[in-house]
Amino acid sequence: MNRWTIMSTTVLTEGVTWTNITTAFYSYCLHEKRFSDARNYLAATQYILDEYEKEFNATKEANSLPEDKNIDTEYYDLRVHLDQGWAKYGSALLLHSKYNLSYSQKSGTKKADTSRSTSSIEPKESAEPLTFNWENVDERIKDIASQVTDKYVSNLKDAKAIFVHTTKWYEKNKACCMEAGDMFSYTFPAYNVTLTYKYLECFQPERNMRIKMHKRRVQMLNDIIVFTKGYAPYAVLLKFYMDMFISYGAIIDMMMENAEIAGKPFTEIQPEVLEYVKHCVESWEKYNIAKDKLTKVKSTMNILK
Repeated sequence: MNRWTIMSTTVLTEGVTWTNITTAFYSYCLHEKRFSDARNYLAATQYILDEYEKEFNATKEANSLPEDKNIDTEYYDLRVHLDQGWAKYGSALLLHSKYNLSYSQKSGTKKADTSRSTSSIEPKESAEPLTFNWENVDERIKDIASQVTDKYVSNLKDAKAIFVHTTKWYEKNKACCMEAGDMFSYTFPAYNVTLTYKYLECFQPERNMRIKMHKRRVQMLNDIIVFTKGYAPYAVLLKFYMDMFISYGAIIDMMMENAEIAGKPFTEIQPEVLEYVKHCVESWEKYNIAKDKLTKVKSTMNILK
């Protein structure tokens, strides 16, 4: 092993070590709903990966990657984990903002912000990675962190900003799964994208737009089922069918409300309503079929133990 390879191995291992440390920190902070801290550790992780990946790519191009260390896989896994981390961060922040908004609407008061965050920062695109040196680390991390807020939101505009951020990272995660041919893992980010629509819908004041969002979500769930046929586990399919059942029910309710407000007779919307009732029943039936199959699988596994 030549001097270049030894030096590169040390640097690359250092990058993996630092990234694993910050990954553990942001995972913990996210679990504890410490959004400001989670965002900072995510930004630090992205910074470290961006900087050390320059060394990684240069070493890879020079065919100097150590044969006895799976550095290539480690960097790939860390990058995928980071994509998931940013997506989970946005999804969790949007979900808890939804809870916060629902509480405020029901109680008629504004619930205290418990996100333990610093002041909200306007979302913006992250700049190109800077040259690695300790003088600009704080500035660079702040720049990366500024792509998304760390505060609960209470209006559609701010919720959309988190929604766009979250779906962007889930789409990157989906693309990685597709590239690896991992259809099983693909179902999870694909499903989580539909959840962001569910969370965003709560901030939408216009009933017709909410109906469109539910229709879009149902279509996405159907597409995932077709696309991952045979790969999605029954436990995941249960979520799909239950979510479709709920969305169809919400569509029917809002259509009825619209007709009542507009003074329309039921006969005008009857064909469309009955069509959604049919889809609602079908989703419930498919849910029960998947539930029965999951029960049989569990029983078989218990027998084999």
